Amino acid sequence: MNAHPPARIAEVVADLDRLGVPVAAGRPVAQAALQAAGRGVSTAVLRAAIAARKQRDGVPVPPRRKPAPKTADGPRRVPLPPLLAAMIDGRLAGAACVGRHALFDDELDGAREDATARAARRTAAAAICATCPVLEACRTVANEAGDQARGVWAGHPRNPSRPVTPSRKDLSA
Repeated sequence: MNAHPPARIAEVVADLDRLGVPVAAGRPVAQAALQAAGRGVSTAVLRAAIAARKQRDGVPVPPRRKPAPKTADGPRRVPLPPLLAAMIDGRLAGAACVGRHALFDDELDGAREDATARAARRTAAAAICATCPVLEACRTVANEAGDQARGVWAGHPRNPSRPVTPSRKDLSA
């Protein structure tokens, strides 16, 4: 059951029509148009108004996605495919670098950054490593990987894929 006052929803529908917002427009477009006109509205009321317009004009309303169910331990975990799971080293579980690959990857070297930006990125990565609970395991894994370990491992850059030399653009400056 819709908990929003029907009069408020009708008012927002009329505002969207008056402002010429296309019926198929999404919430961000509708919200921007309303804000530009000085007509603030809550997200919930705006969603209800957009759905009402679509229903009125026969535009299909896609069902809202439901969030993944949560367990007592947090979000539901999806099992990894076997090939990907074989590439993961369990000794690195809980590493502080998880989700921050842009700081640690070597492939960024020379591609989009100059020497100063590269040094700053590596310094930021090393600072994260300093607080990592699996620092020693990371060092061990990097040593075992040898030349295959590229980027920042255990707080230190390893095996750069390209020589760290200034680009022609840096030299011309």
